[in-house]
Amino acid sequence: MSHRSLQTAFKVILEAGGISPDLPLRDFDSLFPTIAVADQFYFAFNDPSLPKLAGEYRVVDLYCQDSTCHCHKVSLGFLGRDKKTYATVSYGWKSQTFYRKWGLDAKMSQALAQGFLDPCAPQSEHASHFLKIFLRFLKRDPKFVARLKSRYALFKKTLEDNPSLILDFPKDQSHRLEPANNVIPFKRS
Repeated sequence: MSHRSLQTAFKVILEAGGISPDLPLRDFDSLFPTIAVADQFYFAFNDPSLPKLAGEYRVVDLYCQDSTCHCHKVSLGFLGRDKKTYATVSYGWKSQTFYRKWGLDAKMSQALAQGFLDPCAPQSEHASHFLKIFLRFLKRDPKFVARLKSRYALFKKTLEDNPSLILDFPKDQSHRLEPANNVIPFKRS
């Protein structure tokens, strides 16, 4: 798949899933299409209590483009073959203490350090099942976290070295997404 085809396909997937491609997060695949083709990640869902969800889901990792932001986190979109976003998980691999010092409250720091459903991103009615399985997967496969860290570092370094690769976003933020109606957003104390 060509670089342009990959970008177009991802934009269509984001828009179909209700994610605005104008948000400051950017998918790893659009910046590194060659790596993306060679290093795709799929998540197998095989919960016997939900046979209609059985199958593979493409996991797309999105990172913050702000070169001054050192959040050490990723947003992971779980996309079905139907191009629908079934869950969007935010996950930070640093400690709760790191995120508290970074400015998050205690609840949000804890949630980010263990992974949570992003309240400002699309979630299906089955998102909590994806989160539960994802959290079990994290405990079983520490190499996955190492992979996310490596991709984050490459992403940030590339944009730092070549700021012209940073996508511009509109100054009018009136199109920003409202929190999804099936999750409760965390509030700062």
